[in-house]
Formats: sequence, structure tokens, C-alpha cells
Amino acid sequence: MRLLFPNGRILTAGQEQNNKSSGENVADHSQLIRNVNFLPICREFKGGEPVPEANQSLKILLGNVWRKNAMAISVFTIAMLGSSPTVIADGTDILEPTSAVLANGSGIIGAGVGLSQAQPGNIEIEIPPGVSVEQVLIYWDGDDRDYAGAPPIIGVTTDTIEVSGIDVEGVFIGGRTYRTVQQQFAFRADITSLGLVSPGSNMLAVEGLDFGNESVESGAGVLVIVDDGTTSTLGILDGSDYAYIKCFDADANCFVTVKRMFTFPAASSARDGDLTMFFASVAGTASGGGFRPSTVRVWIGGAPPIEIVNQLDSVDGEEWDTLNVEFEIPAGVTQVEVQAFSEDSELTGNNPASFKWLAAALGVPNEEQGGQGCTPGYWKQEHHFADWTAPYDPDDLFSDHFENAFPGLTLVEVADGNGGGLTALGRHTVAALLNAASAEVSNDRTVQEVIDAFNGVYPGSKGEYEALKDEFEGFNEQGCPLNNDDGSNNGNGQSSSGFTSPDATGADFGNRSSGGGAFGHWEILAFLVMGFGTFLHRRREQ
Repeated sequence: MRLLFPNGRILTAGQEQNNKSSGENVADHSQLIRNVNFLPICREFKGGEPVPEANQSLKILLGNVWRKNAMAISVFTIAMLGSSPTVIADGTDILEPTSAVLANGSGIIGAGVGLSQAQPGNIEIEIPPGVSVEQVLIYWDGDDRDYAGAPPIIGVTTDTIEVSGIDVEGVFIGGRTYRTVQQQFAFRADITSLGLVSPGSNMLAVEGLDFGNESVESGAGVLVIVDDGTTSTLGILDGSDYAYIKCFDADANCFVTVKRMFTFPAASSARDGDLTMFFASVAGTASGGGFRPSTVRVWIGGAPPIEIVNQLDSVDGEEWDTLNVEFEIPAGVTQVEVQAFSEDSELTGNNPASFKWLAAALGVPNEEQGGQGCTPGYWKQEHHFADWTAPYDPDDLFSDHFENAFPGLTLVEVADGNGGGLTALGRHTVAALLNAASAEVSNDRTVQEVIDAFNGVYPGSKGEYEALKDEFEGFNEQGCPLNNDDGSNNGNGQSSSGFTSPDATGADFGNRSSGGGAFGHWEILAFLVMGFGTFLHRRREQ
């Protein structure tokens, strides 16, 4: 039985009563774990990190796609903290941004199987109905405890296994040489083209792992990128980061993994993040050696970390663990950090686990964009020209960016055109273009979509023009977030006095002086005060 506590703890039923009776303060944790498999204990950790953090921490800046209903693209920018050179690769003793080119998608689903006792083993993974499978990456791991071959090279050394009866060749992504003779191996391959994973229940039979005469074949796992039509920021770090608190090797990297950071765009409301991790070589209860404690910590923004305690125990079969964690990311938070520890934080007295951290995959939903737009009546006004986004300029010819539907006319002249049909479509096309180009307007269309839509109907019929005009008009009239500094217009052609331009005619009832054109505000007031006859007499005298 699993209970969800307000401070992010997930405890067994027996542990609930213990916490209540202890009077422990559990109200100050601002984060919320939604779901962790294998009934973990999640606790605040307030005493600082128990072991020194390695100094090779990388900052992973995950790119994103801002447009509504577009696919998310994972883009990594790496900034080394320290004097080390920038690296984009897989890694030994550190997880690096994967060198695999990631597909676009909405989320990442993971599953694995331990293979140290028997092969083949089956990876069972459930893909929700209604999604499309965009990419499938398979990882496998093992080591040779009496290795005499040449040192493997990241990105060069290969290995071949069988997946559902098909030979799959993978590339070496990391693995340390331990105690001078034991070589660790981690490999990855893209098996998307094999078509082995689809919506519904899937089972992949994995065999053929063989790392030598004195080898241990830990297991294998798959990460599946799926798309359900929503946008997310996705990222994968992989390699082989070994940790054992009693490590025999002298270097500090042997005792602790390296904390990794994912960053992503902020959102105005809370959202759930999904973190999937692969661990190999936790030889605990399943190996007959007794339970081996461990801790995984997740920092969400600047809050104290959530701890996932004692959940690595060859749960997928010897010696493989897949850990899936879902947690709430509060509004405004832009980063998540994660680190795995070989430690006995619960003071069980058991020997802490030794393990290899092979992959961490994070998916964070992007905030839906759209719902804003400024009308032609806004964009055509000279005091709003500063809001035009390069490379678009009021004096650009319309034909510089679209089919030549308005020979010799500039963008601003088309935006100011009077009439219906093609002229009305032109007005709203210019506004749609500028809304899509502006970083300050959360619009539903991209620049290229606007250009393609117009060019797709021109030359065409009046009905086609009217249909596209109506579509653009709907987007352009959703509400303008822009505001001129002098307060003369707060968007959509509406002046500070509250008179709104009836855009269908192209007329502008803003703060216009009286001349021989349309009535100004003072003239309407005069009409009401003086009466119709006096008003017309005064007009004739001007």
C-alpha cells in the first residue's frame, strides 16, 4: 500500500503511524512526488550532501519549442563548471548528454530486465494507446572481471546482441577500468527502425550479451520517446557513472556519482516532470548477498532535495533497476538536479550498494502557447512600428515575404487597406505575420505557417480568401499583450479613451484630430451638447 504525504513522502502503511507518533515536522517541503515505483521512502535531506560532489558538474540547457501543438525538440547547450573543456558526448564516471540524435516527442517511457542469471530476458513495456512511437533506444551493460583486451573507446568500440531475434549493434558509451583488471562496459543502440515497439503491450527478448570468460552481463533497458500531440522539453544523459562508498580505487569519482542538472523553460503554473533512470550491477537481495542500501536525491528548483531511499535492488531481475519518478515542478522553476549515492542513510548497518548509473531521461511539459494576437489596427499605427520584429519592416514590400498579391504596396500599406475580399485577407495576413514573429505575442501560428497559408490560397477564389481571413482574424483578435509606452494604445487598435477600431472597414477611431475626415472624440461630445443643427453649422464653418 502506498500513501502520498503532503510534503512529498511516499511511505508504507506501517511507516505512516511511526511518523505521526514521532511528531516529525513534515510540513515544510514545497515539492510533491506524484509517483515512484517500488514503494520508496521519500524524505527531506537538510544536512547538506553527505559526500563531496565531484567538480565536473555540467549544466544542461534543454531547448524547447514554444508553439502550440508543435513537437518538442531536445537541444543541449553544455557549460562546464571549472576549467575543463566543453564536451558533448557519452561519458565514463559521469553522465553526459547523449550523443544519439533525439527525435521530437511529448515524453519518455523506460523499462528494463536483469540478465546476469539467464538469457534471454524479456523487457516488458506498456505504451499508451493513441500515441506515436518516435524513437526507441536500447542500453545494455556488463563487465569482464579479468579483461586483457584493448581499452574500449567511447563512440568507437561496438558490441552486438540479439533483440527479438534481430542482431543489434551498439556503440560503447562508457565504463571504467576498475582495480586495473575489471573492465566495465555500457552500450547503446537506436532500434526505432526495427518496429518492435508500438502502442499497447510490448515484449522484447534480449540475449547474446557476452563480455568475456569472467564476465557479468548485468541487463538491458529501453527508452521510448512517444508523441501524444502535446509539447515537452526532453533530454537524455547517458554513459556509465560507477559508485561504491568503499571503492578500492583511489580516485574520488569511484565513491560518488556526479550531480547532473536539467534546465527548461519556466511556466506560469505547476506541472509534472517525469524522470526515468537505469542502474546496473546492484547485487543485493536477488544475488543472495543481503540488501544493499542506496539513495537517489532529486532537487527541484532551490528546494531541499527529495530522497528516494533503498529502491535499487535488482528489481527488474539481477542486476538491473529501472527507476521511474514523477514529481511536481512548481510554477517558475526552471531546473531539476539528480544524483545517486552509495550510502546507508537509514543506518541499516548493511553494506551500501555498488552500482553503475547508466542513463537519466527527463520530460517536462511546455506551457501551452497561443491565445494572443494584435489586430491590423494596432500594427499599422506609426507609434507601434517599434513593436515590429526584424526582419519585418513597415516599408518592406508585401512581395518581399509573400506572393505578389499587392504589387508595389508595402506591408504597412496592406495592413491599412480598405475593403473586403483579398484586401481584407491582406490586412489580417500582415497582422498574423507580425504576431507570429513577435516574442512578446503568444500566437497560435508560426511565421512559416502564415506565409504558407497565404501563398496556398493566392491566387484563388473570393471564398478561399474569406475563409483564410476569418481564420487569421480569429487569431489576431484574441487580445494584444503589447502596450505603447505613452499609453496612447493598449492593443488591438483600442486607444486609451476606449474607442475600438471596427477593423472590417479599415477605419481607425483613435485619437484623431478633426480635419475633414471622420468625427473625432471632441466632435461627438459637441454633437451631444449642442444638438444636431448647431453641430452641422459649426462643421460647415471649419
